Amino acid sequence: MNKNEKKKKKKRTPKTKQPAQICTDFSIPDSKTDTSIVLIPSILVTNGPQEEDNIGRVPAETHRFGANHGHENLAILSFSQNVESRVVEGTLLHGITINGESYCFLGCSQGGIKRRRCYMWKGTPAEAREILQQDGDFELIKIPSKLVSRFSLLLSEVSLTSIRVSEENTIRAEDICSDGKNFSDGCGGIGLSLAEQVYAEVKSRTDEEDYLPSVFQVRIQGCKGVLQLDKTIEPTKILIRPSMEKFKTDKYPYIGVCAYSRPYKFGYLNKQFIMVLSCLGVNDTILLTKQIHYFALLETMFTNSDSAVALLQWEGQFALVQMIVKAGGLGNLKTQQKSAVLEQLKAIKKKLLEENKLVKLRIHIPQSRNIYGICDPTGTLKYGECFLRITDSGKPKTVKGQVAVSKNPCYFPGDFRVLTACDETDEPGLSQLHHLIDCIVFPNHGKQPHTHEIGGSDLDGDEYFVTWDKDLIPREMRDPYSFPEYQGTPVDRQDPVSVEEMIAYVSKQNNGILGDIDTHFNRWADLKGIDCEECQELAKLFSQAIDSGKSGEDITDIPTRLIRKKKTVKEKGKSRFVWSKMTSKGSEFHKVFKKMEGADGGSPSGITEDMVRKILQQKETNFTPFQKFRFVLAYTRHFWENDETVEQYIMENYVDHIDFSLFSWEQKRDAMDVGFPQDIVMNELNRSAILSKDELRFFRMDEPAGSWSLLLAKDQSDLLWSDLVKALTKNDNILLVLELFDDIILVLQFQERQSLGEDQPVNGDTISSLFYSRQFGHNLRYNLNSNYFLDFTDPTPKTGKGKAKNTPRMQLYRNRNKNLTFVWLGVPAKRGREDAGAISISVNLQRFDRNILAGDRPHQTITKEPLVRIEVYARNQGGAAPYNDTIEAPKMDIACGHSGASG
Repeated sequence: MNKNEKKKKKKRTPKTKQPAQICTDFSIPDSKTDTSIVLIPSILVTNGPQEEDNIGRVPAETHRFGANHGHENLAILSFSQNVESRVVEGTLLHGITINGESYCFLGCSQGGIKRRRCYMWKGTPAEAREILQQDGDFELIKIPSKLVSRFSLLLSEVSLTSIRVSEENTIRAEDICSDGKNFSDGCGGIGLSLAEQVYAEVKSRTDEEDYLPSVFQVRIQGCKGVLQLDKTIEPTKILIRPSMEKFKTDKYPYIGVCAYSRPYKFGYLNKQFIMVLSCLGVNDTILLTKQIHYFALLETMFTNSDSAVALLQWEGQFALVQMIVKAGGLGNLKTQQKSAVLEQLKAIKKKLLEENKLVKLRIHIPQSRNIYGICDPTGTLKYGECFLRITDSGKPKTVKGQVAVSKNPCYFPGDFRVLTACDETDEPGLSQLHHLIDCIVFPNHGKQPHTHEIGGSDLDGDEYFVTWDKDLIPREMRDPYSFPEYQGTPVDRQDPVSVEEMIAYVSKQNNGILGDIDTHFNRWADLKGIDCEECQELAKLFSQAIDSGKSGEDITDIPTRLIRKKKTVKEKGKSRFVWSKMTSKGSEFHKVFKKMEGADGGSPSGITEDMVRKILQQKETNFTPFQKFRFVLAYTRHFWENDETVEQYIMENYVDHIDFSLFSWEQKRDAMDVGFPQDIVMNELNRSAILSKDELRFFRMDEPAGSWSLLLAKDQSDLLWSDLVKALTKNDNILLVLELFDDIILVLQFQERQSLGEDQPVNGDTISSLFYSRQFGHNLRYNLNSNYFLDFTDPTPKTGKGKAKNTPRMQLYRNRNKNLTFVWLGVPAKRGREDAGAISISVNLQRFDRNILAGDRPHQTITKEPLVRIEVYARNQGGAAPYNDTIEAPKMDIACGHSGASG
């Protein structure tokens, strides 16, 4: 063919117009499987010939409608995305016949609306309408989209309980609102004993026995939302707010649980998060490195024992991890053991491949959680703050510092918020929130709810990605997009919404539009970045499509100007943005990962010592301290059979990372049975890095009966005044071991919990002190009597532009005379000192020995000398062992930029 010859145009096959309705007469044989499982007819309609695989019976979902009316009259009729709306509408209006019996449209579950997955009722439309009227005040709802959405609450899957809550046991409380903004939208409360009853009925076999969820996502009567554990209400009651009530009914008084908060729900990066974080200044190298490390683990999961252990640990598979470690690696597992390990690893692989998570850039982040959001019932938190307490190593711990918070979907740069996670040392009232674990608590006042800033979300069951990984905290924060609030447009109509109107609305719903918007958003982002005008308009369109059920607005098409064609071959791989590079790497690795043959992937390696140390040193982990101990014990026993040798090796190499104080009495006994010294297991003081064994023995502090637990050990550079405040105000018996210059050590024991305040009388003999001076050979004791007084101050938290009112200090003095000060501990005024801002100490040594500053070799004075380091111990007095319950998050300056989008 020469240049002048016209190319022959390829003839396009004309698109066949779909009929207004498809064949509606179906025959489905009865199932002969286990009769204990309720099966209902299920039909999938596609744009093509009806296939046998699309017609059959499926297990009935557990929902409240089925519990009241039975499942035997229900069937499921679904339509694929490519079936035109008019065909869906015509079919639903006509109804279907199954085995000669007529079925008419009833409604959809919440998840089924967008997928056009409809429940059909065996009976006439009039009967279905009568049921609708009986089950609630649906006649009062005048918007079709809202009626479909409200009725869906009865058809959505829940775990049903036998717990009936009467109106007498229901507290009706107003929503917490300010300036027209609802800060408690969808969030209620549940009393302690009722929460325990609910959990007893719905918990799974793998849930912890002694764990109680702080949040339950529920359906009860016409209400939806979450119930947060509330110790201020009567134990057998629930608290409901107007924002939770979607319709009125008295037919459904039993609590249905959709889900509940759990420990160790780690968060993951995904492509949307990566796009936004990159836009907000998170370095490309950081994001690429996290992907590389994650892929390296996956690539060697079948052949490298370290990789297998890391992945299984994230999945909470401690028994399998222990199995690998005891064997000394994957290669030493017995046939049955290897089968169990490989089965779980293959399940991880299968899930990643089936859900295409490698290409979607799903990357595990250990220092993160994916958790429910709830509102602060105390009103303590301020705008820009949050309270975050998570389960870590089997114990609840409070995250303190800056955290990044977002949720899926995430399209706007402002959808990532950087909040300050506070504890009771920042705001004393937050001690009232300590029972709220594995959820994030947002303030209930401010210029607007943080939930609304994050993707226009609320508190009726939305889960949030929260990370305190310093590499992922954006240095810049954009103004949030102003998501519209749909309060409901008044409708001037008297007649009820008809079934025809409900069907018309459902017929137009299609998840395909959401996928199309996402596709074009990604194409424009690859070309211009997510800050471009096209991406921002598509992000708004996505938000409108998601909220169409609330607004009644039909979003069925994307404006032509926002449609971008698929990349050409020349354009592929040329994007300058990090997510494009990561997607390419993800696609390449997906192919490699798919070909991996599990056990046939090479010679399995053993566990390395580096991996053992990583497990022991992990600060945020789902392994308890005793599980870590068993882990290292199993590893060491692989090399030595003699318990004495095993104990000696662990004491020399790993004991610094084993916290015996958090063991139960039975676990401590197990450790001692292996051969670990009683004084080490029972008394953490014997592992002090400041006091020698002889110094401990001098005052008999080394005895096992001491039962001291190490709360924290810090150098001067890391020590915060809030560390001391929290230790002394939250524990009944505290020991401060303070190292000063020239081998000087001061020990202060407080046998009672202290309070902040000035001029406080000291109860006689409740505060004692020890003084060690190695260079001078002093080992001295001094007990304070009832003539002493205490000043213990903490800087007043800053509010607005105000400054702290108090200088942080702890001062012990006699006879209410501060000129007779024994110990002053605090932060000295600056006055040009190089160590200004460092926690320093002054001690009147003559209280230990009146001649200590005299004689041939007088001791030097101690006047506002900076501490070198500190150890803080708490005594275990029969209850739960004391421990440091704070996780330090990063603290940095965040720049606030433009929004990039407006409402």
